[in-house]
Amino acid sequence: MRGVARVSLLAIVLLLSSAAAEAAAGKRIGVPKFEGTQEALVRKEVMKSLKSHGFEVVGSRAMADALNSPGAGLDSVEQPKYDPTTGKFLVSVRQTTAVANGMNGAVAIIDPTSIKLDAMFGLSQFCSPAGLAIGPDREAVLGCDSAPPVIINRSNGAILSTLSEACCADEVWYNSADGRYYVADGGNPDNNNSTDPVVMVIDAKTHRFVTTIPVRDSQGNPDPRFHVVAAAFDDSHVYIPQSDGVHVWVRADHP
Repeated sequence: MRGVARVSLLAIVLLLSSAAAEAAAGKRIGVPKFEGTQEALVRKEVMKSLKSHGFEVVGSRAMADALNSPGAGLDSVEQPKYDPTTGKFLVSVRQTTAVANGMNGAVAIIDPTSIKLDAMFGLSQFCSPAGLAIGPDREAVLGCDSAPPVIINRSNGAILSTLSEACCADEVWYNSADGRYYVADGGNPDNNNSTDPVVMVIDAKTHRFVTTIPVRDSQGNPDPRFHVVAAAFDDSHVYIPQSDGVHVWVRADHP
């Protein structure tokens, strides 16, 4: 996630699990450096919270030793989402050496009750997924950092559709009220030439491309800091945080 503080996979799991505090005694955890202007303050507060829940926060040397083992690097664990149909978390992983095809990216499935990695699926084509959103019919959308977004079967990681109309996303969203995916393609048309940032809109049921929403500031210029989108309601209110405020779009063809 561009410009957003990131925390390790284990930290995400433990912080989101209500059972974590009860089982924290004797557990060791490392807190990596975050991104952003208030990195030191954010890191201090995260460490304080972990300690208050009984965790032992390890030093940088122990973290370095752990990172030398196979798995996802510090900049690889991305957008977590809770799957209410299984009671587990799905997390997009940009690259990992832990599974076959993991350098294309992967999806990790985490059991918050046992606080363990339940499964991890490597992707069959290059994606480097930054964003993930839970959709209908056991599916999910992945916002690929350096490729067009894909829709996957979230039970096994199989890629069902690739939407080539735009590229290079960070976070993504599913609006259950209108049945559409929203993809923040801030790097479009590619990460070396991000002159046309857009929100891609996809029909989640049919996997069909619907439209793109251009992301421009109040002066009509492409916004290079754009990387997040949210949507709500059946008439498709789309919320786009930008450097000059939150821009709101509303679907014009809603009956």
